[in-house]
Amino acid sequence: MRLLMEPEKTRQGADVLAGEERAEVAGRGVQIPVAGAVLAGELATPAEAWGMVLIADGSSMVARHPTHHRCVTKALRRRGLATARGDLLTEGEQHGGSRGGALPAEIDLLADRLRWARDWLTQQEEVRGLRVGYFGGGCGTAAALRVAARETEAFGAMVMLGGRPDLVGEVLGQVRTPTLFIAGAGDLLVIEWNRKALLELGGEKDLRVIPGASHMFEEIGVIEDVAELAHGWYRRHLMV
Repeated sequence: MRLLMEPEKTRQGADVLAGEERAEVAGRGVQIPVAGAVLAGELATPAEAWGMVLIADGSSMVARHPTHHRCVTKALRRRGLATARGDLLTEGEQHGGSRGGALPAEIDLLADRLRWARDWLTQQEEVRGLRVGYFGGGCGTAAALRVAARETEAFGAMVMLGGRPDLVGEVLGQVRTPTLFIAGAGDLLVIEWNRKALLELGGEKDLRVIPGASHMFEEIGVIEDVAELAHGWYRRHLMV
């Protein structure tokens, strides 16, 4: 287990990033059918994409804080990753008093929807055959870890941004997917949750703490640091 107070930037990593920046790619709206609901999302695929990242959250975080995940989404696309973005709750559920996965049954619902969404998205022609990663936070972290515990090859790699691994339960020890936690230095509770999760997770794992960042990563320049760390993790585990 490593707790680093700043992102590692090697010369090789910096050269890779500089050489792979690409023009912005427009996404297309998609309607993702899952059991009992239809989830609205967006799928965008840059030319010669080398992997796809499913960006999801168990609550309405994406809608309430558009810059939080959208900036990371755009940064990953510029680095050659296809992105599929959306919430795991419908708009009606978000406004209907859901606790966003606070209960075990709700985490199971989010995990099922994440799995169904992944299966549907990977059948789309423009991304078929690409290895799939996950990026998310909040209760979406717990959902993704639950899926990874059930299916060894559910994702090629996962990046959790300020997430809730404490909601996963005993199955956390069954996860073997390479998992990177990213937390803001000011978010002490999330750091503690992530450190405890690292002790239980199997497989490759790491925790990076970004100095000067708060829970919502709203500080200037922080999101780019998040994207760089995520890109490095995906490049290491999704490229074949």
